[in-house]
Amino acid sequence: MFRTWFYRRGWLGAMVVLCAGIGCATTPPPAVKSNSLELTAAEDRYAAALAHYATAVSIASTEDLATAVPEFRQVYELDPGSLSVAFLLAEYYRSRSDLTNAIAILDAAIAANPKSSEPLVAKGLAYRSVDNATNAIAVFRQALKIEPSSPSAVRALTETYLVQDDTNNLVNLLDQTSRQNSTNAAYWMLLGDLHNLILHQKPSLASRLNSSQTRQCYERASALAPKDPDILLRVGDAYLSANEFKAAAETYAKLLELRPNLPALRERLAAVYLKTNQKEKAVALYKELIKHEPLRFEFYNILGELYEDNGKLENALNFFEQSMELNPDQSDIYVGICELQRRLKRPADAIKTIAAWKKRFPVDWRVPYFQAFIYTGNKNYSEAVTAYADAETLAHEAPQEVKLNAQFYFSYGAACERAGNLDKATTLFRKVIEIDPKFANAYNYLGYMWVEKGTNLTEALELIQKAVTLEPDSGAFLDSLGWVFHKIGRDADALPQLRRAVELLEKDTKRDEEERQDDAVVYDHLADVLLKLNKRAEAIAVWKRAVKIDPGNKDIAAKLAGAQQ
Repeated sequence: MFRTWFYRRGWLGAMVVLCAGIGCATTPPPAVKSNSLELTAAEDRYAAALAHYATAVSIASTEDLATAVPEFRQVYELDPGSLSVAFLLAEYYRSRSDLTNAIAILDAAIAANPKSSEPLVAKGLAYRSVDNATNAIAVFRQALKIEPSSPSAVRALTETYLVQDDTNNLVNLLDQTSRQNSTNAAYWMLLGDLHNLILHQKPSLASRLNSSQTRQCYERASALAPKDPDILLRVGDAYLSANEFKAAAETYAKLLELRPNLPALRERLAAVYLKTNQKEKAVALYKELIKHEPLRFEFYNILGELYEDNGKLENALNFFEQSMELNPDQSDIYVGICELQRRLKRPADAIKTIAAWKKRFPVDWRVPYFQAFIYTGNKNYSEAVTAYADAETLAHEAPQEVKLNAQFYFSYGAACERAGNLDKATTLFRKVIEIDPKFANAYNYLGYMWVEKGTNLTEALELIQKAVTLEPDSGAFLDSLGWVFHKIGRDADALPQLRRAVELLEKDTKRDEEERQDDAVVYDHLADVLLKLNKRAEAIAVWKRAVKIDPGNKDIAAKLAGAQQ
């Protein structure tokens, strides 16, 4: 062909532009000799390839791929180095179960691109698609010989070994690939993904694989591409899985600066702050999360728990109530709200919450259980006993097994004792001890109950001594021990126990006002024993302290007045 230089360059340039626009990936055009008016054979083939490619694309877009295949074949015969066309044709034949033509196309591509692993990988995938794993593995291995750090070859061979359950070769491959010196961040990210995949799908291999390899691969990827969000996310997740929470938090925080709108990132970082006890940061982040997702009731619950842990009960209650408004079908949320209302001394609010709870969950045994707490707080012990009985019945009838614990029966027993039903109380306290032989309060309560009634004093002494053995520094238990000694006439033994009880109670500054009023009884016991041992002056001084603690206690005031006469 004879064309002018201008015409030749203009026509080829137009085809190159067309090729770039439609995605043609033929081999690079041959260099054009500017002093020549003729196309070389190579230039002529390239021009013809572009022409056929343009025709093929046009046919494929207006008709279908099958009609365009002859034109694509012409492109490939003119330019066998074009991998994109080779892959297109091979996939076309493979999809029609024509493996012969698919392999022939790929073999030609392999011959034309001897230093590329990609046509080998494509050939292996073609074999694998017809369940010819043996040939597929052989070709994938050949690809790795050409490019040991080829991500596609590594992935394909790993997946094939995994499907074939060839664990020995799988482990060897992972070891081999992990020792490469690739500077491709994508390669190390892929290796990390593959390690992670295998450890999840084949947990039995955990003992044969380096457990830190996933993290190490991601770290190498991050070192090569320190601002790649996909890699940073994987690094953070790897640290989180390894319980390296500080490193996870730092990585997520760095990623948050790069991608502030990355889905679930704030949630991950907030969870790490929780695990590392960085509560202030967690609170700030969960508040941010609520701005982005105001209907996620779980975030309100977490904030409620954080504020409760910090002693900010009003804030905690506010978040729990917002959570309940968003999702009233959370049975546990009512527990948290009732408990906070009880601690904030709002029994009327708690009763309203319990009523709403009962309406939505009529057979939840915890409803009457919390009713019992409220009744006890109001000193309505008979109603409390009834509520405990209802809770026990509902727990036994629950569709899922509910094992009522020792604390439940202890609270039930205390309500019975205060309601005057000592026999029932005794049965319940014995049940507590049966469930939990180390429940010191049960031994003490039952023993002291008998001491106050003047019955079973021998067993009462044994029970209280057991409580003291379990908790030797309990002022309340030592008071009980001193009091039972006094009741059986052993005042000399009672005195050191009661002195120690007073000493311990005075050191305990964490008890509330109601508990401190109970201290007056301990002082009263000590004064009674002192008077019995002819230590009148000291007894008077102790009674004065008792009156100061509980000025409304008429019995103690009368004893003081009598001792002073």
